[in-house]
Amino acid sequence: MVDHLAEQAAVGPLDDTRYDDVLAFFGVNVNWSGAAVATGDPGIADVVRREARALDARDYEGWLALFSPGCVYWVPRNDEVGDPRLEPSVHFDDYRRLADRVALIRTGHLHAQTPPSRTSRVLSEVECRQATADLADVHSSLIVHEQRRGRSQVYAGRQFHRLERTGQGWQIRYRVLLLVDRDVSQGNTTFIL
Repeated sequence: MVDHLAEQAAVGPLDDTRYDDVLAFFGVNVNWSGAAVATGDPGIADVVRREARALDARDYEGWLALFSPGCVYWVPRNDEVGDPRLEPSVHFDDYRRLADRVALIRTGHLHAQTPPSRTSRVLSEVECRQATADLADVHSSLIVHEQRRGRSQVYAGRQFHRLERTGQGWQIRYRVLLLVDRDVSQGNTTFIL
């Protein structure tokens, strides 16, 4: 098994370069409405589908393995999305923070997830905006149905993935989930959107 935490340590903490790169990625992708490109590589869209399946199955270690060591997972909070260094986010995590979230869930001591949420994700419109031999930007629509303690919630939005080809195949460098109702309280989002 690859030691992604050691690789992430080599990548280092989030710095202005990675923040700027994530913002540039988001800026290019958020308003895209062009024609999807045919990649001829089914593995690109498969990563997005595998991510949804892993989360619904609570296979958090399998989900985490889909991310590259230099990843960023971002769920903006404000209606007008700005710089995550200057405004709150629902989530803004690098690989280390994602690994911490998975570890905390696995302890059984995350009371906000006792009992754990049951989820079902519906993906649609999985399309590739651009692809090279080593990078691909993928758009999709996502609906997450969550049920916990007799209460159901629905989260809907558009998500943007930047995938990079690594020695492990295609992995997620960036995942940005833009919730439709991001500017209202999200309640218990201790489960992974």
